[in-house]
Amino acid sequence: MVTEPWVYIIHLKKRTDRFTQFKNAWKKSHLPADKLYWFPAYEGSKITVPGFKTQAKTLKRKQGRCGCYASHLGAIKRAIEKNHFPLLILEDDAIPKLTVNYDQLFEEAPADAKLLYFGALPVKGRKRYPLCQTQKAGWNRGNTGVQLYGGHAYGFKTKSDAEEVLEFLQKTRITFDSALVKYRKIHPSETYVFCPFQFYQSEGYSNIEDEQRPTR
Repeated sequence: MVTEPWVYIIHLKKRTDRFTQFKNAWKKSHLPADKLYWFPAYEGSKITVPGFKTQAKTLKRKQGRCGCYASHLGAIKRAIEKNHFPLLILEDDAIPKLTVNYDQLFEEAPADAKLLYFGALPVKGRKRYPLCQTQKAGWNRGNTGVQLYGGHAYGFKTKSDAEEVLEFLQKTRITFDSALVKYRKIHPSETYVFCPFQFYQSEGYSNIEDEQRPTR
């Protein structure tokens, strides 16, 4: 029997524009809403994470990245506490394709998969890389030398998978996207990406980068 996953949306409450955008996009894609869980994101200016490191150059960006890191870890911890698995974690600016069967994607994920990507920003040589055009459809381990940035759409099939990745993230206190990149480098055989991507990030103002995000 196919188990419909829980969907955690990391959401900064003051971004009512993203709340409306996400709900409209979700409805447009005819996706079920009974297991949507809105996780309140942390504002980086109001929290501290001892030992957190980032290459951000401005205080506002540093705070944004700190808040992002803490929010993702908080969402994973909450799902573990509630045993909400399979689990798909989305940022509130994630937009689904018009046809997404994410419950089947979890069922079809490889047995050795721990970290599952449903969307990302592939980068090779500091340039965007057309990963989806070079991979066969379905679950893949990705190209050698291609880094996957963007924590806007990823997930875990089981509670034990989430616990393993969470333990790594708690020790790797850096910008969240970079922490996931590091996990994949260390555990390449346990990280899979689904092509074509099922979610992409909308353009608009980013609280993390403190700037307008371009269309990707």
